[in-house]
Amino acid sequence: MRIKWVDYGKGFTILLVIIGHVALGTLESAKFFGNDAFILHLILEMMYAIHIPVFFALSGFFFKPIKQINRIWIRGYKRLLSLGIPYVVFSIIMVGMKFVGGASVRNQDGLTGLLNIYKVPIDYLWFLYALFFVDLFVSVISYFVKSKIWLSFLLVLGFIFETTYPASLPVISYILLWSPFFYLGFLLRDFHVSKRLAIFSFIVYVIHLPIFCVLYPNKEFLWGYWRVISVVCVFMMFYFFEHWHEKDSLFIEWCGVGSIVLYLVHAPVISVTRILLFKIGINSLWLQLIVQFFFGFGLSLIVLWLSERIRLIDFIFRPVKYLLKPQPSR
Repeated sequence: MRIKWVDYGKGFTILLVIIGHVALGTLESAKFFGNDAFILHLILEMMYAIHIPVFFALSGFFFKPIKQINRIWIRGYKRLLSLGIPYVVFSIIMVGMKFVGGASVRNQDGLTGLLNIYKVPIDYLWFLYALFFVDLFVSVISYFVKSKIWLSFLLVLGFIFETTYPASLPVISYILLWSPFFYLGFLLRDFHVSKRLAIFSFIVYVIHLPIFCVLYPNKEFLWGYWRVISVVCVFMMFYFFEHWHEKDSLFIEWCGVGSIVLYLVHAPVISVTRILLFKIGINSLWLQLIVQFFFGFGLSLIVLWLSERIRLIDFIFRPVKYLLKPQPSR
């Protein structure tokens, strides 16, 4: 049975992801300077402080600690199918699009990059890669460490270590940085965020925005120990999702149910849109942002709609539904 406020949370958060990626690509195009660059920097900080940490927490909300060792492999295999197949498919799509785009594309990933996706994800696909290993890591640790307090302590310790001494391997870095947010979502199943904590979290979030952007004008989003701000963002957003999801929420809930479709489709669409807009001479910042978001979000919704009607498209995004038989209820 689906939890409506969680679907609403995923739908709302995917909108923030799209806005963040629109701003990031526009800033990295190196076409905007001065006040325009500061506005993009502020938008990035507003979005990135929230969306990825909250997505990890929402994913962790459904986590179940491992009690039998064989369940680790079963869960890992299921996750490998559900995340691995769309990860590979869209890695191929991204490399193909970059090849066609040629010099217009910022980061080129050729055949070598495609063959190395097992250790270095391509662009925004890092989230699927990281989520797989974070889920697997926390599953393994939960089998050996039964205490929620001790497990939380170990994950926080890993976060501190990675923040102080960053790992050279992306997979290690992803695991240590994002596992605490994933497990925080699990802990929040039994702890409802109070209104007072949500208000305090919102104040901290708002105060940090101008401070960070002024102190670090060349940093695109949270880094180092500033990531701790994202913890209060999780509290703030969980309270918001749980108490506001009934207000005109059906469309946002639908986006949440299909959030993986929107996540995977929007990035290549906004990249192509941005390149085309520059080619035809549209250099207005706000026009760029609005048109990129309109096409990125709009075409993603069309693909989501098609995925509900065409099995082949649906298979790319939800392969487990077709490859694994549903388990009988006990």
